[in-house]
Amino acid sequence: QLARAGKLESLGLLAGGIAHDFNNILLAIMGGVELARMSLEELEGDAGSPAGEAARSHLDDALSAANHAADLTRQLLVYAGKGETQRSRFTLPELIESMQKLLETSAPKHTRLRFELGPVADLAVDRPLMQQVLLNLVLNAADAIGSERGTIHVRTGIAELDGAAAAAFTVPGPLSPGAYAWLEVEDDGVGITHEELDGRTCLGLIGMRERMHALGGTFSATPAPGGGTIVRATAPLTEGPKS
Repeated sequence: QLARAGKLESLGLLAGGIAHDFNNILLAIMGGVELARMSLEELEGDAGSPAGEAARSHLDDALSAANHAADLTRQLLVYAGKGETQRSRFTLPELIESMQKLLETSAPKHTRLRFELGPVADLAVDRPLMQQVLLNLVLNAADAIGSERGTIHVRTGIAELDGAAAAAFTVPGPLSPGAYAWLEVEDDGVGITHEELDGRTCLGLIGMRERMHALGGTFSATPAPGGGTIVRATAPLTEGPKS
């Protein structure tokens, strides 16, 4: 009963985090639809024109964002024990490249995105859940930058954790030794407080931490040198790095 009560309390916090994420995705949907409307006004009935191609592209982006919104609901059902995760094999660089257009559309125009994609190796985790982690990290970084000009760095890499390194992760518990892929997002915004780093007062961080734990990985946030924040999500690999 104590364990169930604790899970229900965490579920309430997660629901708040998902509501935050859902709002961010809706903003991306509205932005994509608005771009499509503007493009269609220039179309003037010629379906084969560049404007028509642009309109279809914007609508595709909006549909992709809507699918992410539907995935959020499924993730909540999984966490509540009323759904099943859907594991698939993919690499982080492949995931980022497939979402690059959506990320660039969702981020403010005054914010630059820089991608530094490292070695590739297969994950076998829930792809929509990992997509949401990536989108949330980028949108949170953009929020931290605010109205000022800034840069968001998106990086990937692979780390081999031995027993001591794996045991250093204590939330929710030590990781198993082995190979892990990591996704890192760094911004040069306002930074993050110690309370937010601890995850008790920031629903967005709590939600992402829960998601990474569901993947068998971990989540951490640290102040960036010179200001800003570095957030890293880590998930286990199915095999070693590809050549």
